Amino acid sequence: MTVRSVFILLSVSFLALSACEEKRESQIHPYMAKTQPRFYMNGQIEHLKKDNKVVERIILIGDAGNVSEEPLTLDLMKNISKRLNSLDTKETIVFLGDNIYPTGFQGEDLKCGNDSTDAKNLEAQLYISKTTLNPSYFIPGNHDWDYHGKPDIKLIEKQKRYLEICGRESKLVPVLDNKPSLVSVLDETRYTMVFMDSHAIMTSSTELQQQAYKMLEAVFTLADATKPVIIVSHHPLATHGPHGGCYQQDYFGHSIINFFRKHGFSWGQDINAKEYAAFISHMNAIIPEKNRVILASGHDHGLQVLSLEKGADFQIVSGGGSHTDPVCIGEDTLFAQETMGHVEIGFREHGEITVEAFAYRPESKGLGKVYLQRIF
Repeated sequence: MTVRSVFILLSVSFLALSACEEKRESQIHPYMAKTQPRFYMNGQIEHLKKDNKVVERIILIGDAGNVSEEPLTLDLMKNISKRLNSLDTKETIVFLGDNIYPTGFQGEDLKCGNDSTDAKNLEAQLYISKTTLNPSYFIPGNHDWDYHGKPDIKLIEKQKRYLEICGRESKLVPVLDNKPSLVSVLDETRYTMVFMDSHAIMTSSTELQQQAYKMLEAVFTLADATKPVIIVSHHPLATHGPHGGCYQQDYFGHSIINFFRKHGFSWGQDINAKEYAAFISHMNAIIPEKNRVILASGHDHGLQVLSLEKGADFQIVSGGGSHTDPVCIGEDTLFAQETMGHVEIGFREHGEITVEAFAYRPESKGLGKVYLQRIF
């Protein structure tokens, strides 16, 4: 048998096996689980809306650095800005990584608003903080590190510098002593926020990884137990997007590439990859059950809210800043939708905490609320 014949036979076999597997459909329309967390009935939420207003919000926007390929990105940023300007609450904006597609800050021009792809991608995101006068934090994602290339801290340093020069109260985090770091902490009145450079942690030496994990352990040792801990990391610890096994379907099922991904032959950006799986394992071991913990991530391009049994209480995936990929559902899914948009964490006057998801609607070029639930 020739090499060509063997290749054809293997390809047909892979496709045949894939066609027999259970298909996971992407949630084009908003999905909300019938059973939501405790005390989260819609009637109670409506009561909270009227009598217990939101006084502070964290705005979570991920994977928004592809404006050159997706012009609707800027319109989404304008709509988010319009929404925030209509509110009378305190807001903090957090960009969840992949702020510059596809290879990070490659240019050398740090002049604000220059014609480079780097500047255009960042300026689209900076539009929100500039027009709302809110502080904004950016964490690195794998694309910011140009993960297909040779790791280069200069990519992160240039992005950090551009944000400082051209943004308004805009910072690249985590930072320690004004230098890019693996972990740093923001302690606020209503919450403790931990910024993690998950890609750098996964690809660092064992010694540096252990330092990062010890810093996280220290946070939980010292944190005020009355406040929730929000861990911001580009890579989620749980997801039902492509990095978690939800792939685009075709007539024969998964493509050959996705067949390999599904069965463990994946690269480092899928949750079953060696480095990624180790990161998840370490994080779940560190996060104590006694604390109220929310994970906020991007990486997969859609909106998800998951209720977790191990480690953290909830995983928010808000990676719909520039484009979309399939989003499936799992047993832990509370909400899911394949859509551009963003997620907000709301802190209410009497101490309750809610999660709201907003989908961008291209036909009307506006935002629509698609999910609202109390989580604490």
